Amino acid sequence: MSGAAAKRRPAPAAPLTSLSAFARRHGVSIPTVRRGVFKGRLTKSVIDTPGGYKIVDVELADREWAASANHGTLPAADRERLDGDEIPEISEDMTLTEASVIEKRWRGKMVQLEYRKKAGDLIEASEVEAGLAEVFSECRTKLLGVPIRARQRLPHLTKEDMLVIEELQREALEALATPAIPATRGGRE
Repeated sequence: MSGAAAKRRPAPAAPLTSLSAFARRHGVSIPTVRRGVFKGRLTKSVIDTPGGYKIVDVELADREWAASANHGTLPAADRERLDGDEIPEISEDMTLTEASVIEKRWRGKMVQLEYRKKAGDLIEASEVEAGLAEVFSECRTKLLGVPIRARQRLPHLTKEDMLVIEELQREALEALATPAIPATRGGRE
């Protein structure tokens, strides 16, 4: 038995937890937990009983397990490059581990987007475009009626005044009809 492995101590009065129950709790295999005991990942929370290793304090074991967790097999520089909000594209010069990390991040983003869509936080761009087209059409129609309504409410306006109002209105509508920003989605053409 390794020096880092659990020591034989008298069994406490509290109920003991099996390594298999601890493995289920953390979603790992029993051999993984056993290796953890032999490699010293679990020391203070485990005792060696005649029936095999048992966990004395599950909360302490959870803390020991988390503190000694292997956070991936990528070197630190690669983890930093793959971290952040931007997810790089998978390229042929990547290792399988790097590609796997990127794939998992993409899947996570997709699950997050689906959740936000179902929660009503996100809507389809086509729905927004259709709604805006309807609003803009209604605005245009109402703006085109302004000179006529102005003439009805202000009978003292001359024909020249009406021409100036219509010209200013036409200039404003033409300026609004010319998009200032190209209509692209997410930077794609």
